[in-house]
Amino acid sequence: MSKPRIGLDFDGTLVDCARKQILCMQDVLGELELAMDGARYWQDKRRGHNNLSALRRQQLPDDLIKLANENWQQRIETDRYLRADQLLGDAREVLEQMSQRVAIVLISARTRPAGLRTQLQRLELDSYFECVEIVSPGAAAPRKAAAMQAHAIKVYIGDTESDQFDACAAGLPCILTATGQRAPEYLDKKTETPVMANLTEAWQAALALF
Repeated sequence: MSKPRIGLDFDGTLVDCARKQILCMQDVLGELELAMDGARYWQDKRRGHNNLSALRRQQLPDDLIKLANENWQQRIETDRYLRADQLLGDAREVLEQMSQRVAIVLISARTRPAGLRTQLQRLELDSYFECVEIVSPGAAAPRKAAAMQAHAIKVYIGDTESDQFDACAAGLPCILTATGQRAPEYLDKKTETPVMANLTEAWQAALALF
């Protein structure tokens, strides 16, 4: 009898992506002779702001904000910044537990699929996954939903409202963690999905669905 399948997001669910995003934005702003408060930038992103609105809140010139955002989008998946990702403290232990009970399908939107595969090897995570599905960020929502359906996933764990919307489109329950790009207070307002403090709690909630 085959194991049931669970779907996982990557950024913010398995790895802490704050340092990567802050470092990349600081670099592109520095090239434009601008600076920002990195902690405030990340706090605003956790409150639901995108790059543009988070930088506008720091009173930076709008034309340079747009250029900085374009440069950030082009660079964020390059190796310099991917190396800044750190595995969340409970991620490996939870993956070990999951792999004993379920088959794990990783689903992520990337413009450079090779970058994610290199990360998985570097962090020694690739062996945990039955399958790694990488979709293009363009029209990511329907593609992620289709991947969930194709793999007969029972529940999806992510860290943003987009993850919840994608799972809903696939007709699946979703559990969110508060470790990523969205603060729990924001997720509580934007979704009707359970928000757990960390991956350990999300996994325990998911177990009840099998």
